[in-house]
Amino acid sequence: GEGSELLSLMVCCKAKGDPFWSLVHTLPMDGPSRAAQYILHILVPLEAAVPATIWITEPGEARLAAKANTEGVRPFLEEAQENIRARRVGLPVGSMAPVAERQVRAFSELMADAFLGTRFVPRLGRAPVAEFERLGYRDKVFVALESALRTAWGASDEACRSAAGSVQTGGAALACAVSDPCAQDCPLVYISSGFESLTGFRASWALGRNCRFLQPQQAGHAPVAINRGEVDRLRGFCKAGSGSVIAMLLNEAADGHFFWNLLFMQHLFLDSAGHGISPHYIFAMQTEVTTPDLSQLILRSWDSGVGPYRLQ
Repeated sequence: GEGSELLSLMVCCKAKGDPFWSLVHTLPMDGPSRAAQYILHILVPLEAAVPATIWITEPGEARLAAKANTEGVRPFLEEAQENIRARRVGLPVGSMAPVAERQVRAFSELMADAFLGTRFVPRLGRAPVAEFERLGYRDKVFVALESALRTAWGASDEACRSAAGSVQTGGAALACAVSDPCAQDCPLVYISSGFESLTGFRASWALGRNCRFLQPQQAGHAPVAINRGEVDRLRGFCKAGSGSVIAMLLNEAADGHFFWNLLFMQHLFLDSAGHGISPHYIFAMQTEVTTPDLSQLILRSWDSGVGPYRLQ
């Protein structure tokens, strides 16, 4: 409004295309006459580098990274900006540079490995993963699911209780995962060795991230259209907080090959052992549907203009 000022954290661009972070203090100024008013912008450049994941510099051209990346990044950048504004109360603008530097460096650390191609999958769940492991919830999950694992997937009692987490049936490790729906971005807190074998993603990379890294990324619009209904249904299930669901998804492994994933998911509440609210997790079982070359056939047909397809 009139007479107000604004403190912003922005990515600016030099004449040669190099990006830099800057605090921008914007405030109105009266001109020489009552009818004239100006706006003064004071830039305070920061030393932290702009992550390459959000800015691409090419010869003669500097531009923001792909729109999908920018859309995914925006909430985290806005959070950093809001933290700076909130901590500025009663302080001069110049003293906010160290605060902004800390916010930008934390943001840059998050962005460093937040993208898998065009998919935005930042590791936001380090704390939930640590808690899941520290409190021994992995074993409690498989004890709670012992009956279902035995009857539906033929897992042995010993495998269900395995402290190593290598749940097996018929000598093959089951592909399963556990996520925390109460944490930001519903991060994975456990994956089995079977999940690693099926998808090619190792626990050291996957834990703490949302499982959307399995969604195809470089096949035009076909996978998006094929998975759209199922993905929407799964999002609704995660928000519902109870029950179970089965879905069929076209997923992409770490090495780039596509596979059909028959996915079972179930909300699970563990025994709180008298410590208040029961821990809430989502258990997921992945089963590859080995229809020969079906995924590639659909993708080639889509690219040739035959699609779209609807899974029945």
